[in-house]
Amino acid sequence: MNSIFKSVAAKFQMAILFFALCTSCDEDNLDIKGYDFSDSAGVYIVNEGNYSQDNASLSFLNLESLKLYNNVFYNANETRLGDIAYSMSIDGNTGYIVINNSGRIYSIDSRTGRFKGKLTGFGSPRYFHMVNDKKGYVTDLYSMKISIIDPSTFEITGAIDVSNNSELNQHSTEQMARFGNYVFIGCWSYDNKILVLDTTTDSIVDSITVAKQPNSLVVDRNNKLWVLSDGGFPGSAYGEEYAALSRINAETKEIEQVMQFPSLEDSPIDLELNGSGDTLYFILRGIRRMSINDTELPSDPLIGMRNNDFYSIAIDQETSVIYAGDPLDYQQNGLLYRFTPDGELIDSFRVGINPGAFCFKN
Repeated sequence: MNSIFKSVAAKFQMAILFFALCTSCDEDNLDIKGYDFSDSAGVYIVNEGNYSQDNASLSFLNLESLKLYNNVFYNANETRLGDIAYSMSIDGNTGYIVINNSGRIYSIDSRTGRFKGKLTGFGSPRYFHMVNDKKGYVTDLYSMKISIIDPSTFEITGAIDVSNNSELNQHSTEQMARFGNYVFIGCWSYDNKILVLDTTTDSIVDSITVAKQPNSLVVDRNNKLWVLSDGGFPGSAYGEEYAALSRINAETKEIEQVMQFPSLEDSPIDLELNGSGDTLYFILRGIRRMSINDTELPSDPLIGMRNNDFYSIAIDQETSVIYAGDPLDYQQNGLLYRFTPDGELIDSFRVGINPGAFCFKN
């Protein structure tokens, strides 16, 4: 069920093939406790797990030793992470893990994986964005509101209503991108809006109409907001249209360009930006790359599909190395691939089930 949130098709492969492809698997450290990542740059891999099976997990790759630690949260705390770990962010030494179907957010010490706090009261939380030491926003798929939390006390302090009294176009909220005092928020499920949230007043002050189902967004070095929309799906009550990549002036909120994908079968996901803010990457039958100055979409992938299509990507902002999650058959532990910015394979690691997000620790 959780695969509906990312437009990728499952395809069964034999497990022996996956082990052959895994060039740097590290399965010997699953029971290690007493983590200390204090002096180590690394990346957390958020493994969604399977819907309603309570088997989400957290992995950590030490970028200095290239040692992989699986089941970090469980081994550090002797408790399960929950049902569908969806996203993670780090502020200072605190990591925030959003557990979608469990309706909660865990905070951990990012240096040890140790539990610090738990926040509940959400419908279906998706992403957490830190505004400052006293305020953060949590988007939600079903609640028709954005929750305001105080990170210093880890309590919900308020909510921003985003409902618009429509049966289909209900302003579910997803990814966020910051520009100055504003946060742009994508409305993915049965929607076509980017909401503009003023962080000084905690109010929605504007909205921008884009192609249907915007699933990811970034702000580049030229203060342009890029929005990737998947266009919906066949049989959707909201309808289906061609997917598109939109470029918006973040200062004026005006749409400057819309690049439409050529086929209704194109369903791109996971728009990401490199460290210098001048190159875009996204998933569509492999991983595609384009300059922010390009006026046409890339016709061919930079990195071809491995097994299924990739499930997730992220770009290291320090090195521009590409991280990609491969779900394999969506039931067994997946793979993490690392590629150079030009698409050459660096290495791969066996992580948890459905690696869906990444969070870098400096």
